[in-house]
Amino acid sequence: MRYWISACAVAIVLSGCSASARPGKTITIRGINMENTLRSGQRVHFSAVGTSYAPAVGDIVLFKTPAEWDPSSGTTQAISRVIAVGGQTIRGADDKAQISTDDGKTYRTLDEPYVRLDFTSLDANFGPVTVPPGRLLLMGDHRSDSIDSRYFCDPTGSPPDPTKVCDAVKSAVPTSNVVGYRRG
Repeated sequence: MRYWISACAVAIVLSGCSASARPGKTITIRGINMENTLRSGQRVHFSAVGTSYAPAVGDIVLFKTPAEWDPSSGTTQAISRVIAVGGQTIRGADDKAQISTDDGKTYRTLDEPYVRLDFTSLDANFGPVTVPPGRLLLMGDHRSDSIDSRYFCDPTGSPPDPTKVCDAVKSAVPTSNVVGYRRG
């Protein structure tokens, strides 16, 4: 009888442990594009993306890089923060990300206390760009050292030039490319 009670107790503990395991993916950060939020060498868990996941501004996402960003590899993964979702207009001005939900008539500066900006560069100023439905505009928190949506704004594929119109499709990542997320 004791054997069965002990066996049942072990089974309950084991099933409790497996039930509490969070579905998703734990990775080790290998880069500095998300400093100071995430640091190189840090282990981070991303929740699995299910059918109910709706990306929100501020989410940190693990995503497959689009073919537009890296034609030689369709399997590379990267981490960035959601700055705008489909239908929103975004621009970079005065080293700040500014968002509009009324087709660029008015903008509000995003509250981004996590941003690390070592120096001012052309990368900080981009757009405006209206994010197409089903796509996300993504940026790293270390704005001075992140190859992200801003880099792919310029249709020529070179670093952003604020005098050129931003390519909305090339710069934004399909939502279907997101494989994991953390709420900001």
